[in-house]
Amino acid sequence: MARNSQVFALKVSARWLPRALTGMIRRSAEKLMGFPEFNSTYAGMAACTAAEFPQKFLEVMEVGVKVDGMGEEAIPATGPLIVVANHPFGSIEGIALDAMLLRRRGDVTMMCIYVFGAIPELHERYTFVDPARRRRKRKLNPQGWRQAFQWIARGGALGVFPAGRVARFQWRGMRVAEQPWSAHIQLAGMVHPRLTDVLFVREITNKRGRTLRATIGAVIGPERLVGFESDEEATEFLWRETEKLGKEKLKD
Repeated sequence: MARNSQVFALKVSARWLPRALTGMIRRSAEKLMGFPEFNSTYAGMAACTAAEFPQKFLEVMEVGVKVDGMGEEAIPATGPLIVVANHPFGSIEGIALDAMLLRRRGDVTMMCIYVFGAIPELHERYTFVDPARRRRKRKLNPQGWRQAFQWIARGGALGVFPAGRVARFQWRGMRVAEQPWSAHIQLAGMVHPRLTDVLFVREITNKRGRTLRATIGAVIGPERLVGFESDEEATEFLWRETEKLGKEKLKD
């Protein structure tokens, strides 16, 4: 069966504007957001299962992943697991992390912003939330967290990006820095009123032909986290441990 060639699309309407003008605005906005390139790439993919999709998508995009640190063998093949990662680009790293985890085990879900549910293969496997907490999506977050907790309780693996929004360049420090990590660990806001977050789909397609570098750290047991007095302290600890991985790689 042919794939949907319009996974992502905008609806633009204004009674006071001619239809031709609203159409031109819609097409321009979709191009800015990278919708046509993503839709074209998706429509041209060969048929695959939901579990095969992340790796197949990376291959079509010619995106490679170089793994450093402990190596993929450090990822537990069974048992409840939460994998936290930084969030530098927008969404391609989520697909890459998903593909990496699926090479080790089949019981993987990613916590993801709801708009990616438009992709059938992700809708089937991912757990969705709305980091902006829009009123019309107010039931989504409790449902997403409930599903995530149940998934882990059944012994599954959950991938999350606590930073919330995409990392941004900081002129003062001349570096790319993430937003503060949330104590409610979630893959957040690729769609956000700020322009840098609205371009989430473009941040997938503009990584075509790139090689991502992933550094895997040692497993942190739950006994280390329950000793903190608050969720915020535990989250701060996880953030520091993740930052160390990047700094250690820079020293190599």
